[in-house]
Amino acid sequence: MKNMIKLVVVFALVFSFSSCEDDGLGNVIIGTTLTDSFEVNVPQTLGDTPVSITEINQAISLENVDTQGHLSDVQEIEITSLSFQITAFSGDVEGELVDFQAYVGDQLIFDESNLVPSQSFADHTVYAVETSQLEAMSSVANALLNDQEVMISYSGSAISENADMDFTVAPSIGVRLTVGL
Repeated sequence: MKNMIKLVVVFALVFSFSSCEDDGLGNVIIGTTLTDSFEVNVPQTLGDTPVSITEINQAISLENVDTQGHLSDVQEIEITSLSFQITAFSGDVEGELVDFQAYVGDQLIFDESNLVPSQSFADHTVYAVETSQLEAMSSVANALLNDQEVMISYSGSAISENADMDFTVAPSIGVRLTVGL
């Protein structure tokens, strides 16, 4: 009998710490983060003449462990955070992105000049979109709601005089889903 009581208490605790919550209207709210990563290669340049970084289009899917089994019942999506980070680097530590733009869907989220990827990697810099900009992300939320994915694209130009420069970019989109039961 004592084991049965312990088992009931353990199950009650496990289910009370779930990442989902009820909105009081029969819907479940799920908070999750959508992530991916991709490689960027900048070939060695001759002198200080920049080379174009080929625009990279990569889909970030709404499907992950938290949303699995609920995708057909999603009623609303809110973007709660948006960021990217350089998570790996090799090559010319003095190489620099002369200009660098990042888009989520059709929204420009980042436009920077003279960015040094090796330094961003060493400092663990996270480039986050300001909260005020998140409110303008309805087209991103709609793309996720309708297509269950959104395209991420990056482009720009770079100088890498000493060697090739390779780095990994990891975008992250925080979302809050309202799922009908």
